[in-house]
Amino acid sequence: MARAVEVKGLKDFRRELRRVDAGFPKELRRIQKEIADDVADRARSIASGMGGVQAKAAGAIKGYATATQASVGISGGKSVPYASVAFWGALKRTGWYGHIHSPGGRRQHPTWVGNSWEPGVAGQGPYAINDAVADKLTDIDDSYLDMIERLAASAFPD
Repeated sequence: MARAVEVKGLKDFRRELRRVDAGFPKELRRIQKEIADDVADRARSIASGMGGVQAKAAGAIKGYATATQASVGISGGKSVPYASVAFWGALKRTGWYGHIHSPGGRRQHPTWVGNSWEPGVAGQGPYAINDAVADKLTDIDDSYLDMIERLAASAFPD
């Protein structure tokens, strides 16, 4: 189950910032990107330490941002086609491996994480990524508070 944090008044705050200076949405996005990249760096570090397919796919973990949100995702593409399986797992064997091994044999992929996990809770959700979010929760909160204070001080110097 996914959950999000909603900051009451943030939409109005963004609107007021835009009225003061049209460049504030870009600044919001830049700060969101810093937060996303920080969590993505931690997730890549955790994935590298896990070994196996997660270590090989660690470089596919990326931070993304808009003016309204920061997120961490997987961008494997052709260079790391197994990245999604490395961090989300799979329900069954695939490809040639799935045809030559019996159902009772060794797992080909990590166990599927499903959709009933809590964001920011270690040991749940996408491998390495959700653990990084859990590890960085305090830093994320502090970064958002700092961001709001800095933007408010520059927009409303009084």
